[in-house]
Amino acid sequence: MVENMPVVSIDSTLFWQMINFLIIIYIFKRYFFKPMGKFLDKRQELIKKELEEAKNNLAKSEKAKKDAEETLKSARKEANDLLLSVERKAEDRKDSILKETYAQRDKMIKSGEAEVIKMREQARKEIEKYVRDIATDLAEKLIADKTQADLIDEAINKVGEE
Repeated sequence: MVENMPVVSIDSTLFWQMINFLIIIYIFKRYFFKPMGKFLDKRQELIKKELEEAKNNLAKSEKAKKDAEETLKSARKEANDLLLSVERKAEDRKDSILKETYAQRDKMIKSGEAEVIKMREQARKEIEKYVRDIATDLAEKLIADKTQADLIDEAINKVGEE
């Protein structure tokens, strides 16, 4: 093994290695770094645009969420108001039906009372007629009996006078 070999030897090989290294750096810089830099710049711009777009979309979605919540709150309030209105109308309708029913009931009661009064009057008239007829019959019988009694008395008086 070579023991006294210098770590860096300056000779023509080193010179050519340096030139090759510089050529490789130039080629990489020219054909790889610039296009890669342009690609990275475009990619960076695209990422910036996407980040701004994402921020805008986030802001829009938050606004849309707030709008949706407001709309939902408004819809709930309207539904509640509508429900209260319907309940009030139902209560009013119930009251009017009850009033109408009570009015019909009162009308039927009055009609029934009038019918009862009418029937009572009719019964009274029939009873009066019946009593009149009985009284008439009785009076006729009494008159007939009186006439017979008078005839008998008359006959007795005639017989007594004779």
